[in-house]
Amino acid sequence: MGTLTDALTPAEQAELLGGVTTKQEQGRESKERRSQAEILLDLATLAGFFHDQEREPYAVIPVAGHREIWPVRSKYFKWWLVGAFYEATGKAVNTDALNQALNALEHRAVFRSPRMPLHLRIAEHGGAFWYDLADATWRAVKITPDGWG
Repeated sequence: MGTLTDALTPAEQAELLGGVTTKQEQGRESKERRSQAEILLDLATLAGFFHDQEREPYAVIPVAGHREIWPVRSKYFKWWLVGAFYEATGKAVNTDALNQALNALEHRAVFRSPRMPLHLRIAEHGGAFWYDLADATWRAVKITPDGWG
């Protein structure tokens, strides 16, 4: 899984967390000024959001050098978001805060993000066909009249 520290500089992490105690600050006293749900929503800016042709909300998350698409309520997106919170703060997130954040992210995906049609394994886009290799690195092959690659 891509990590918060891989995605952001220390200054960006400090700004994003807004005074929350991080792992580096655990030896010093620091009072939390923001709710867990607010922090989760800020961490979610590392992801992209959209809704499909059925208006189902999705997140696009960075994972190990590639991007993965998961429904906002899927266990995989929840694991990613909870992991980002733990990595940033060294703390577990409570269930109420997670649900509040997921509700807001569903709204963002459906009402504030673009509609993008989803396909299974093969899709036509821009005069080419794309074939999902369904492998661990989420690769796809572009097929055009000139060949594939």
